[in-house]
Amino acid sequence: MQLQKQHHARIEAKLRQRLQEALAESERLRQNQKEIATLQTRLAAIESGKTITEMGQRLMQLTLENEQLKSTARQASHLTKLLQDANSQITTLVH
Repeated sequence: MQLQKQHHARIEAKLRQRLQEALAESERLRQNQKEIATLQTRLAAIESGKTITEMGQRLMQLTLENEQLKSTARQASHLTKLLQDANSQITTLVH
């Protein structure tokens, strides 16, 4: 009887261990399914051309902003030169 109880206890321990392993594997598979769903959504967006369109729009926006920055930089450079010329003229007049 005692041997039978020990045998049952060992079987129960093994079954509990297998259950824990199965639960861990089930969770891993659930996480994989979520990742697959996310990747499928991203792939569908890429295949639909939406991503390319969005990238093109962003590129156009950045190009426009870059042109605006270049224009502002040219204006700042021009104003700097005007200020230097004015400073030179003041210096000449003062002396």
